[in-house]
Amino acid sequence: MVCTASPRSVTREVGVVYVELLARAQRDPTVAALLRDIDAGWRGWLTGLLERGRASGALRADVDVDLVATTIMTSIRGVGMQAMVGRDPTALEPVMQLLAELIEAWITPQPAGPRSAAPGPAGVRRPRRSGHSL
Repeated sequence: MVCTASPRSVTREVGVVYVELLARAQRDPTVAALLRDIDAGWRGWLTGLLERGRASGALRADVDVDLVATTIMTSIRGVGMQAMVGRDPTALEPVMQLLAELIEAWITPQPAGPRSAAPGPAGVRRPRRSGHSL
């Protein structure tokens, strides 16, 4: 059997199934365990990638890889949910691009000088650091 569905429609269907599984996991411990395993695998891959980036100097030495991984995962899930609500995933491509730029600006080493003076993605000023380490 040959799949004739477009990549976007397949991606959308996967998203719908994932959301349905999230809802079912609230009342089905087996589904909840499956989703925890999937989540742990994704998180492990992502934190490993971030740790290698930090070790190589591509990312800031003080980056909290667990916080960054959670932020990335949460952002991607949020955009996915919005795509399902808005029914036009292409409208969210600029959102994903901006998220990528913001995360990159957050975790990569910054040029010398005052942090607040360096412009962020698309001219957005970088926020001053809060009390916790990124």
